[in-house]
Amino acid sequence: MRIQILQEVEKSEKNLILIEKLMQMTFALRRQEIVQENPLVRDFLEKWPALRMESQEVQDVHMKRNAALRALPLYLREEDPEFFKSWSAEEVDRPDITNTPVAIVSMVTEGTPSEVDLSPASTAILVEVVHVCTGSADGP
Repeated sequence: MRIQILQEVEKSEKNLILIEKLMQMTFALRRQEIVQENPLVRDFLEKWPALRMESQEVQDVHMKRNAALRALPLYLREEDPEFFKSWSAEEVDRPDITNTPVAIVSMVTEGTPSEVDLSPASTAILVEVVHVCTGSADGP
């Protein structure tokens, strides 16, 4: 896959959708490489040139943030099935957050691979129905 990414990045008309998909598929591999090998940034960027693309920088930041948010209940040692909420903007205008003291709400769209995806269209943190933080300007 890395070779396929390299070839696609070198093209004058890049297939950004394919690059994004391949980069998502290799996220764990890249993370493992960083943790285990501790490569120089220059060497790592040579090996994964798509990371220099602005769209990939943003995508990686969102994936890391969402992975950290997904680990939050485990870290806090609290298990609440209502902590994570997903809603489809195509189906409902706003998510149902009534009687929800704390939640992380992810907006999924038609292009989102799954509701438990690490890169939803938008993510918001809600505390007592107050919108505290969002990962996108058009959050819930």
